[in-house]
Amino acid sequence: MKNYINKLVDYTETLEKMPKIGKKINYEIRQIIYKKHKIIYNIRAEDIVILAVIHTRLDLNKALKNLKRNN
Repeated sequence: MKNYINKLVDYTETLEKMPKIGKKINYEIRQIIYKKHKIIYNIRAEDIVILAVIHTRLDLNKALKNLKRNN
């Protein structure tokens, strides 16, 4: 499990060089997928902000609603 998490974190480092690689979910939120997890992020000025990491089986729309409610 620890190895999987380390690889997932390494995968997100791709965003430093190619922040727009992810699929647009809406005008400000993007996602990339690593094996069984969706990495939800947005680009703010020069920063990449990881909003959530969710399992691909979970409902993305429900997760986004929870993010909005918690912010």
